Amino acid sequence: PYPNVALAIYAALAPPLLAALESPNFIIDWSAQTSTGKSTCLRLGASVWGGPEERHGGRIRGWDGTRTFLECVAAILNHLPTFMDDSKRARDREVLAQTVYDFASGSGRGRGSTKGIQRTRTFHSVMLSTGEAPLTSMTADGGTKARVIELWGPPFGGTSPAEAAVVSKITSGISQNYGHAGPTFVAWLTGQRAKTADWKAERLEWA
Repeated sequence: PYPNVALAIYAALAPPLLAALESPNFIIDWSAQTSTGKSTCLRLGASVWGGPEERHGGRIRGWDGTRTFLECVAAILNHLPTFMDDSKRARDREVLAQTVYDFASGSGRGRGSTKGIQRTRTFHSVMLSTGEAPLTSMTADGGTKARVIELWGPPFGGTSPAEAAVVSKITSGISQNYGHAGPTFVAWLTGQRAKTADWKAERLEWA
């Protein structure tokens, strides 16, 4: 009954497929007023791979990190999803826009030093993000906007007691059970290598 919530799980599972299908990075952003369930969506996606929290080694990161830090996170988690919570925490709107551009392009900034050119970090991944304002409202880059899927409004359809009960149940469940779906999916995917060429051809037909 909540397609935007199910999307969090599917998107979290997508990164291991991107390289095989030669698909570009993309970003899914939930934007809505506070306390409407968007962070629960993010935690649900994060629970696919590990702890659904920001503290204690969890998979979620805050948008208050520097551009370099967020670039390093994406590079370290290459082929795994990146989860970013609450874009209003970003220290600088321009840095946030640049980070979105970097992630969508799959490459960090080129850097040099007195000793020569440093290796540019690259990554193939999917970002799941939340915020009160859409990420696309923070950048004028058309290419970036084409790779951001914006979802606006309460992911669970509203904020009634019934929806609050669903959110509470999900939060309780993933706090005790997490990190299983992702590895299971990769194990299954490893056995499907003979089919990846067909999957790639099918994707190109859709493009």
